[in-house]
Amino acid sequence: LTRFAAVFPKAEIYGNLKYTTADGKDAELDALVLFDNIAFLVECKAGAMTLAARRGDPLSMERDLKKLLVASHDQALRAREYIRAQTAPTFRTKDGKLVSLDKTKIHQSFLVSVTLDSLDVFSPSIRDVASLGLFHDGDLPWAVDSRNLRVIAEIVEFPAEFVHYLRRRLALNTAGLRVHSEDELDFLGHYLKDGLYFDEVAPSLSIYVIDGSFTDSIDSYYQAIVTGGSSAIRPTQPIPAVLRQVIDELEAEAAYGYVDVICTLLDGSDVTRKKIDKYITRVRNMSVRDAE
Repeated sequence: LTRFAAVFPKAEIYGNLKYTTADGKDAELDALVLFDNIAFLVECKAGAMTLAARRGDPLSMERDLKKLLVASHDQALRAREYIRAQTAPTFRTKDGKLVSLDKTKIHQSFLVSVTLDSLDVFSPSIRDVASLGLFHDGDLPWAVDSRNLRVIAEIVEFPAEFVHYLRRRLALNTAGLRVHSEDELDFLGHYLKDGLYFDEVAPSLSIYVIDGSFTDSIDSYYQAIVTGGSSAIRPTQPIPAVLRQVIDELEAEAAYGYVDVICTLLDGSDVTRKKIDKYITRVRNMSVRDAE
């Protein structure tokens, strides 16, 4: 929960929630994060991949993936279906406090599976895991281990950027091009540099592998921190100065629905962002002249 609290300081965050399903059974949700018009349904698993699974034993891999990823995904799905089915979905905290949701204000929900142990290539390649027929729903989770979640929480500059990254990241689960990586941070590095867009990939390619070079800036940042030098520069995505100022103002105001506005601004390419930046500058200058 501390990772989400660091990214979303203005969010409502609840842990260890219970609720009653339509058939009268008690169910649990590890964490619920409510931010702007978005809900994060988070399930955590503390288990680890067995040595047999890491060696490539098919039965061991299937068993471990079901225990660590599929089970948590099913629990998050169950919570989402509960919210969708109830007019006024209500959860109970550990101390008995009721948490009622106004689901009319929730426009998007993210299913998040957090594992304590790294699942090697399986978490970043969740689409390939799904092709094995293990998941029971086509809406796949964002599967991330706690170490990478910490890094992502520390690297993102503002809350809406985290949401934008997840939207771009999860869009790859249904894209025509199969994008593969051995580490979640490769996706983050690509996002910061190229936005997780692959329009320039040759149409003849069905699989694109993100190489480790995209994490060079992230590695350098943490290396500088470890060595205690003053050269630690957090990697960021290119955002023109005036556009960044607008984003900062939107973040500070945090009016309902503002995340969608910022995500729309971030959807643009470098060229588009520069055009928006110039347009905003021109409009502001015209306003100043008119005020005179």
